Amino acid sequence: MHSGYLTIETNPAYPGTIRLRGVESLPTDRPASLRYAARFNDLDAALMHFHTALRHHLVDLDLRLYRCSDRIAVAVAEAIELPHRQVYIDADLARDRDLDAAIERLHRSHRRWERFFDVVGILALLLLLATAFL
Repeated sequence: MHSGYLTIETNPAYPGTIRLRGVESLPTDRPASLRYAARFNDLDAALMHFHTALRHHLVDLDLRLYRCSDRIAVAVAEAIELPHRQVYIDADLARDRDLDAAIERLHRSHRRWERFFDVVGILALLLLLATAFL
């Protein structure tokens, strides 16, 4: 487990795609392609969570290119349920009201899945106890 920065970048050579990167430190001069950066305590887990959420949008695994809008990519990164701190967000994205709604929608979805698996675990435990007493 090591900390680092999850960054989302765009590239005019690949329109309609974003590039995900995990870096140890941010460059002092921010490139124009940078749309978002956040520091995660567990960078590898954050990259895995991001990939899991957008695995169907993957274009190139080696380059970590995903075919989606930068708003969707930033919403997925912000909704990762790991300790993190947003370091940079593009000004256009910061003003986007749909981004906040998308982040909240993803948080609600994560909470629903968490409750579902809690119920499954409780039912399994009850079934185990029932079979033990029969």
